[in-house]
Amino acid sequence: MTIFAGTKLAKGFQTDHNAEQDGVWRVHPEYGIHVRIRRATLPEHKRALRKHFKPFAHLTRTDPKDELLVKQKAAAEVLVADWGQTREDADGAPLTDGTGAPLRGPLTKEGGDEIRPTQENVLEAFIQMPDFYEWVAGEADTFEHYRVTVVEASAGNSLRSSLGSESGERPAPAPSLSVEQPGVSALAPSSASPN
Repeated sequence: MTIFAGTKLAKGFQTDHNAEQDGVWRVHPEYGIHVRIRRATLPEHKRALRKHFKPFAHLTRTDPKDELLVKQKAAAEVLVADWGQTREDADGAPLTDGTGAPLRGPLTKEGGDEIRPTQENVLEAFIQMPDFYEWVAGEADTFEHYRVTVVEASAGNSLRSSLGSESGERPAPAPSLSVEQPGVSALAPSSASPN
């Protein structure tokens, strides 16, 4: 590593770059929604923001509705790598693994059909439910989720919920790292400005 290896500084702030790129599983505790979220500081996210803001570059002010849509488009393009929901038994009680972590299944419609985490589906979810976008953006801005010590402590606690080319995977091929971080609160502070 560097001269900081083993220091308190590294223990507190060293991030897992694979987890930042591939995403970490976050679970909304109240609703059982699971989302594998990439870090908001990724260059890919910055490029997506610039691309979607480009039509407004000539304006001195951007309407807040347009600004929100631009941020939602960039987040749908980059931040959501996968999603699912907590699996339930016949009585609607959450199913858990041996450690008490909730088991994840695909996100499904009322009829049972899977809703894939395509860019279009994620954007539609963000537009219809802006609070879902705010939650994802807040999780993506929380550096603690990507700290090496947190990722290592939570490794092996999850299963992939969906696969395939439409699963929201980033364009560049990379090994998957899907980790659950049950020890970290799923409710994060509001997202920071995308600078």
